[in-house]
Amino acid sequence: MAEILLLIDRDENRRLLSEWLSTEHDVVREISGDDPDRSPDLCIMDRVSLERHATQLVERKTAAEPVFLPYLLVVSQQHLGEISAEIWTQIDAVVHDGVDELITAPVKKTELHGRIESLLRTRSLSLTLRDRNDELRTLNHINAVIRTVNGALVTAITREEIEREVCEQLADAPPYRFAWIGEPAVTGRTVEPRTAAGIEEGYLDSPISLGRKTEPTGSVLAEGEPRFVRPEQFDGTWAEAAIEREYRTVAAIPLLYGETVYGVLGIYSDRVDAFGEEERAVLDELGRTIGHAINAAESKKALFADTVTELRFTFEGTPEPLVSLSREGYALSLEGAVSDNEGGLIEFYAIDGPAPADALDALSAATVVETARFITERDEEALLELRFPQASRISESQ
Repeated sequence: MAEILLLIDRDENRRLLSEWLSTEHDVVREISGDDPDRSPDLCIMDRVSLERHATQLVERKTAAEPVFLPYLLVVSQQHLGEISAEIWTQIDAVVHDGVDELITAPVKKTELHGRIESLLRTRSLSLTLRDRNDELRTLNHINAVIRTVNGALVTAITREEIEREVCEQLADAPPYRFAWIGEPAVTGRTVEPRTAAGIEEGYLDSPISLGRKTEPTGSVLAEGEPRFVRPEQFDGTWAEAAIEREYRTVAAIPLLYGETVYGVLGIYSDRVDAFGEEERAVLDELGRTIGHAINAAESKKALFADTVTELRFTFEGTPEPLVSLSREGYALSLEGAVSDNEGGLIEFYAIDGPAPADALDALSAATVVETARFITERDEEALLELRFPQASRISESQ
């Protein structure tokens, strides 16, 4: 049901219009001063009210932008005949570009109904477009955060560095207030926090139990599946604590590598509509990326300890794509590598050269490379992510 602001000077006309409109809409008869940013879905006014409330009407119209807030002006047939040649000039002098449609009185109900419904449909479309644009902006921002996180994962050496970078990057993103990573405690009954960042305010002071009907991070460690919930829909001390800290939605993502669960990532947002379908898919993939990075860090720690191994390769015949780029004047260095669930390999390379975009095209066209993309790019420097199938490795010669 739409909200219509009715600003008609004559009491009888206002009463009749209000009674008729109230059968299908919420009717408001005065401009509220409590919330200047709040706007109705449509404003119907006469010339006297237009001049009387000109400043407030302009403020409401401006505050609503870029959403369409329609103004419908009712002018008597007598006044229209007197000033018809200059009507829009005079209206603009009061509220510049403010009135969207004009209708003359007396007016037939069918005509007025048609005009109102047309303006409300345009308003509804405008709101839909705004919401979709907001979703796209949010998703683009989240993707930018994820790219930053991925870049941080490449340079991190230890598990502790990986987890700290993830939480700090996510907590700094406006959609989120707080992020932390935990793992099962030695007792196997609670979640043990490993690192956290953002507005925590003692939320982790109370133990979080492992189980299906507990705080989302505890449920994820018990079941192994991501969870996205709104605390207001749950009972319990954890939900009360979340609401007190304005955590409107909670995401809990398992950190997976194959069948191994390294822990859980908890993300807390102050947006009621956070974690849409696309955002969930991005965060789920992030959980797997973190799991791969932790596995690589732990494996490297266990296998190599304080030793350093230097490898030197000789390529014969058709050169591998990175060797070709090196011969063309590009400087490349392997910054890190992780395995994926299918046995393939994801490698991260720093590249410095004349045209990183051309280098990316060459790598994308190489048969040995499954996918290639930029993580970061600036002038002649860039960080590349290369994904190789199970049968191929960039370090294998032909």
